[in-house]
Amino acid sequence: MKMRLKIRWWLVASIFLFFVISFLVGLFFSIQLDKNTNRLLTIVNCQQADLVKDVKYFLMTWSKSIEQYGYLLTSPCDDQIIRIIDDDPRFTTYGVVTLDGNVVCTKNQQETNVSLGDRSYIQQAIATKQLSMSGFQIGRFTGKGVVAYAYPVFDNQGNVIKVVFLGVDLKWMNDFFEKLDLPKDSELILSDPQGVIEVYYPETNELIGEQMFNSKIFSIVLAQQEGKLRTKGIDGTRRKYIYGPIYLNDDETVDAFLLFGLPRWPDVDYNLF
Repeated sequence: MKMRLKIRWWLVASIFLFFVISFLVGLFFSIQLDKNTNRLLTIVNCQQADLVKDVKYFLMTWSKSIEQYGYLLTSPCDDQIIRIIDDDPRFTTYGVVTLDGNVVCTKNQQETNVSLGDRSYIQQAIATKQLSMSGFQIGRFTGKGVVAYAYPVFDNQGNVIKVVFLGVDLKWMNDFFEKLDLPKDSELILSDPQGVIEVYYPETNELIGEQMFNSKIFSIVLAQQEGKLRTKGIDGTRRKYIYGPIYLNDDETVDAFLLFGLPRWPDVDYNLF
């Protein structure tokens, strides 16, 4: 009788210990995942902040050059700063727009019949006289998914006479994610505030511009802006997602969300980020 009782207590203790160890392992994994995801969000935001600084510098320099020396140029796209922009793979296109929206020149085109007068970021640059940014859009010149930035060109009296713009290819994020050697079946999604996919890892062009999750799931992301959830990914695999805000401009407005999804118990390198 005593022997049976000892065996029973030993089994109960073993089962209890198993669940305690499982809980602690799961807790450790969850803590490490949270840390790594927060690092990833910080890295992406820092790299994006550097990109915005570069964009602002290039556009302001180009604007000032056109203002002072534009009359010497055959085309405003012949400016020396363009040589630097042309060599930077982050930029897909650039151009100069008149106040009525007509494109004076753009990359590889000295004349064009395209109008950008309906683009809100062009209108905003004219109205605010400051750097403006578009949401995610398909570029009219490249056909690629881009985020565009615009800055006004002034005359001697401070009046806006033109607008210069740069298109940024978000593919740099995919290239960055590729270098992380992420666990198998992991998923990274960058979406705009409406839930439209801007960047997807593993890379595929088919999903760019599509809606991320169903509206109910994305409403949680939009309301909380930072947190965790479990749901099926776009490919049908159930994952734990940790999400947070991404800032594509130099203000405090949330311009996008990054979601990092991992399947249960992946093989994770905790020094990944």
